[in-house]
Amino acid sequence: MSTVFDARLTDPETSREAAASRSAAHVQSDIVRLLSGWGPMTDQQISTQYNRGVSAGISPRVTDQRLRTVRAELVTQGRVEHTGEYGMTPTKRRTRIWRLVEPKKP
Repeated sequence: MSTVFDARLTDPETSREAAASRSAAHVQSDIVRLLSGWGPMTDQQISTQYNRGVSAGISPRVTDQRLRTVRAELVTQGRVEHTGEYGMTPTKRRTRIWRLVEPKKP
């Protein structure tokens, strides 16, 4: 069974906010770990690998849209970038390939 960080509807808004931020941080960490271990991937590939973690009970269950939103947050933070290359979706549409940004050396 996967770990889920959802708060109950009857919980105060602060509890729901805390649960959401904990989940977002966990998902960000998981995406970084996946890109670090597997190398550049499309959003679909990130989702496939992420869901293996969900099945193993090490990642919270989230939607594919949430994964794309969190990946976009990582792009905004400068931690992930488009490689300039494209892959194909299962429906034969072009999709961007993402990679971790290498830390700048001092």
